[in-house]
Amino acid sequence: MRHANKHPGLGLAIFAVAAVAVFGAGILARLTGLHRMQTTLVEETGDRNTLQGFTISGYTRFQAENTLTHFTLQNGRLTGETIPEQVRMPENAQLPSIFNDDLNIITVAPEEREAVNRQASFGGNTATSYAKNFWIMREINLPDNTSLRLHIANKTADTPVEVVSYPNARSGMDWSASNDYLPETYPTWADEIRVQWNDNWMIGLNKESVLYQPGIWRVTESLTEEEVEALPLDGAVQYADGTINVLCKSTEYGKAELFYVPQNLDTILECDTLGEYLGILYRDTKGDIRFDLVDENAVCVQQALISEGTGTEISHSQTNTQQPDQLCYILGLQQGTVWRVILLQMNDAGQLECINLPGDLLQDGRQLPGTTVIQRSADGQYVLFVGREESQLQLTRLFQEEETTSYPIGYRMNVYDLNTQTVVYSGLLDTGADRIWGSYVDSPDFIYYGLAGELLSLSRDCYTVFPQQAQEG
Repeated sequence: MRHANKHPGLGLAIFAVAAVAVFGAGILARLTGLHRMQTTLVEETGDRNTLQGFTISGYTRFQAENTLTHFTLQNGRLTGETIPEQVRMPENAQLPSIFNDDLNIITVAPEEREAVNRQASFGGNTATSYAKNFWIMREINLPDNTSLRLHIANKTADTPVEVVSYPNARSGMDWSASNDYLPETYPTWADEIRVQWNDNWMIGLNKESVLYQPGIWRVTESLTEEEVEALPLDGAVQYADGTINVLCKSTEYGKAELFYVPQNLDTILECDTLGEYLGILYRDTKGDIRFDLVDENAVCVQQALISEGTGTEISHSQTNTQQPDQLCYILGLQQGTVWRVILLQMNDAGQLECINLPGDLLQDGRQLPGTTVIQRSADGQYVLFVGREESQLQLTRLFQEEETTSYPIGYRMNVYDLNTQTVVYSGLLDTGADRIWGSYVDSPDFIYYGLAGELLSLSRDCYTVFPQQAQEG
């Protein structure tokens, strides 16, 4: 019998070559993907030199490519890098504070708890009862992972309202009314008016918080989740034949003290920092919109009249400037039929400058509400508007008719000359997302299932974040 000579080294070598080839192909595919994600500036009309007075930066995250592209426009030149295998924003992105986790709680007043317990009925893991007297609580969650809960108002129902508890779920272990039962006298009680200033969180409370004077309040104490869980149990919920001890939802925790009240205040609209000062945009009792600049001693050092006689039917939002000495608000006046862009800036002399612009400035007629970044140039002559740009796409749902959807491709950049009151430059900040989307949509394996399908699923998520301050490239 003949025996074949075995050469294990040769097999390993072949395997190694194949592995290197596969690895190299993966690297090549990754580099190709990264190249497509590079941000570019597509010139369209006007003089590019007008961009030299601006510095902006952003991070585009594309989860399908597992990449993060950081770009910076400085001195009219676009630079940046794509970071592979990085799907989370870096710490220095300084993401805007988002307060979407605040809770508005309508809970049983303490004096009615015993009666509510006696009337309780049970089904599965749910206990239900009825109450007429309620405490309205606002639970505010801060970005430093602490929170406070304020008792802002009382409410008595005309007829008993159903209250529910879920004793087997920690989040529902006390009596509370459904959010469908909202007091008609508190239509805007979920206002998210707050900002971090001088190492303190400042929150704006309006007249819906009847047990707290309207104004700017400084948070002096907020608790971590562990500290909240360690608070003494101060109530009980009746369930079946027993009672479950709970921390009442009517229990306040954390502390806030009144810091500043604008003169003739009707409603606080926005609260932000401007340089070393606290800036407060508000409507007064005459219907005028004003802006107060407040120092650390709660003294108004400057005030600007933004708009006279606007009434109560207005909308408002803050737009990022990426400049600590600039603030921008977009106001919808006269029930949203007239728009104004308010750009506030501290000049070299320490004086507050206010530019009040009409909302429809762009040559193509697009409205400015929805603009992502607004910034004034260092020489004061130009204003840069950066707005989201999308591409329309016709797709066919599985077994259904064709429909139109859209996906982000970049940002429209328009430079407005304050002297001539015209747009002098327009270009597209292309984040590379369009090329990536196209590779998926053009794939023969691509089928559009709708909201739960390919294009709009989390696995294809793509978005750009503009930090509160521009990051160097």
